[in-house]
Amino acid sequence: MRWGAFVVGGAVVAATVGACSSEQPPPQGEIIIAIQSDVAITDSVDRIRLEIGAFGTLSFGSDYPIGRDDLRIPATLGALQRESDPSAPIQFRLIARKDGVVKMLRDVTTSIPSSRVVTLRMPIRWLCDDTAKEEKPQVVSAKRCAEGQTCIGGDCYAREIDSKDLPDFVEGDVFGGGNGSGNGKCFDVVSCMSGGTPVQVDLATCTFPKPANLTDLNVALKVTNDGVCDPTKTDCFVVLDRMTAPGPLDGWREVGGSIEMPKEVCRRIESKRVSSVVVSNGCPSKAPTVPICGSWSSAGGDGAIVKGGLDGGVDGGQGPVTGQVVSVPGESSTTVGTGCPMHAVGGALFFCTIEIDSGGSAKPPNLKAIQLPPTPPVNVVSVATFSGEYTGPFFLADRVFWLDGSAGTPRQLRVATPAQLSGVPVGLPQLNDLYRINVSGAIDTASLFGVTISNPVRVARYALDGSLVGILNNGTQAGAGVIMVVADSDPVNGFVYFAARTFDMVTGFPNTTIERVAKSSMNVPVSTLVGTVPTFVQSIIIDGADLLVLARDSSNMVYTSAIYRMPASGGAATPVYQGLEAAESLILSGSELFWLEGTFDKLGKVMRGPKAGGAAVAIANEPLERITTLAVTDTTVFYGSSPLNPMTKQANVKSVAR
Repeated sequence: MRWGAFVVGGAVVAATVGACSSEQPPPQGEIIIAIQSDVAITDSVDRIRLEIGAFGTLSFGSDYPIGRDDLRIPATLGALQRESDPSAPIQFRLIARKDGVVKMLRDVTTSIPSSRVVTLRMPIRWLCDDTAKEEKPQVVSAKRCAEGQTCIGGDCYAREIDSKDLPDFVEGDVFGGGNGSGNGKCFDVVSCMSGGTPVQVDLATCTFPKPANLTDLNVALKVTNDGVCDPTKTDCFVVLDRMTAPGPLDGWREVGGSIEMPKEVCRRIESKRVSSVVVSNGCPSKAPTVPICGSWSSAGGDGAIVKGGLDGGVDGGQGPVTGQVVSVPGESSTTVGTGCPMHAVGGALFFCTIEIDSGGSAKPPNLKAIQLPPTPPVNVVSVATFSGEYTGPFFLADRVFWLDGSAGTPRQLRVATPAQLSGVPVGLPQLNDLYRINVSGAIDTASLFGVTISNPVRVARYALDGSLVGILNNGTQAGAGVIMVVADSDPVNGFVYFAARTFDMVTGFPNTTIERVAKSSMNVPVSTLVGTVPTFVQSIIIDGADLLVLARDSSNMVYTSAIYRMPASGGAATPVYQGLEAAESLILSGSELFWLEGTFDKLGKVMRGPKAGGAAVAIANEPLERITTLAVTDTTVFYGSSPLNPMTKQANVKSVAR
């Protein structure tokens, strides 16, 4: 899985590495950090932290859970050359943890080469387990190695590397011949080593006699409850890579008539952490270019059936594989969505791209569309550029509406159809600013519903030509406050549902009511209470006789969310899913719910779960991208994302099978 790329000390993030033609300038220098593991994820390691710094200043530092449903390993991240000081030394630190305890530290200092994209391998190694310490939170240092050194193969070596010695980056050399989406090959440790033969090791030199067959030789350490184990944990191994290049020994290599291993292997034999060294000729030799198999693997294969190496490995296909539909470049930092929903309607996918200027302010969104299903090359059509006072868009089965204009000027209701894929303005009488159709509006086959910005808050009904039909209610059960979100109107029972809130003057946090008013009502004194839910309501979905409500608890910085079900006619809210991490964009499709989930500043997962509750699963993961919006069809889930680095000048539309 490729995370992105970061400029250090002013570095820029880039999402891909591309070739240049003879007419283009040479590529900007970049180091691709490649992270692999020789132990099972998450049995031995469940979280990593990557730090990048220059001149004693931390430029980038972030923690990532790793595993099948989180960041998959192998993974890569790129650091671009700093144009103001291209030869500056850059420090890279990889920290591995299990259950919060530091297990390993890998520390490298190098420079980023000019006009080359190179690979810096920073693997998670069992032989470097228990070589780091954390004196206070996020302050990690080496236990055994002196300042300026790092652990490689269990021994201490200088951490400085000349970038001239780093190989050119080849994606397949990290992901077993694939691209990190599960389409590569991997090394099945247990299958390849279970029939291995123990060898007699010379503990003084940490060598053993060279076997006759070196072509398919594999060497592994037999350990207890570590490395990679069979399902019963009877046989557990740490396989060593075959090393052919000179330099620090981080595997095994042929030396004369012997096989040499790192000295730490023999120290661990003496301390009983290694019970034996076994060799096998059942699979092609394990090389650094072939990662080990596991359910956490981004290369492919869980190691359950087929064994092999680069020429006979387990083919990929584990877990969700996401696909890039199209990238939309911008002149500045660009994202998809953020207040402008994505929607698949009438054979087209509508979405907004939003650029962020140098001062951090968002420019007016651009509404774009692509035909469905997307067929390469995907043509992105610009539908409209919204004004700074836009509201919407709202979607019908065959149309998309939005309200455009500037403060103090007449609003224009605009509409586009997938067949046109272009904005067609429809005249709209000048509206009193108290009665705006806002981004929380709802739509049915004959009306638009919006909320007022007056006090008390009220629900307004508009015809599809933009004319105001009337005000449905003159107050809410919540009293003075703000209507947060309006549901899609109920086509059966004829109600509009909305959430209203007021702030508790003692706690400072909101009380939220779910209320309804009949679509045929005119100026009723107050809407009807349906029920209450904690704190901020983000989505209301009508599901037959029930409502599904997504609400977020903002009483602390954790921003946990929950999905509730309540009778549409009124009653108590029952949790369907709880403990969600900053969830957004709830969608009901058939019998399943879809939503986005992640940290507050980074939504990195697309989730799916039965609408009745039960086990929810991540069907797409973007650990270093913010996923901002979501759309679901009968077969496919589309989502918009953008790399977290604000200098990235592109936004992405991606898809995954539902």
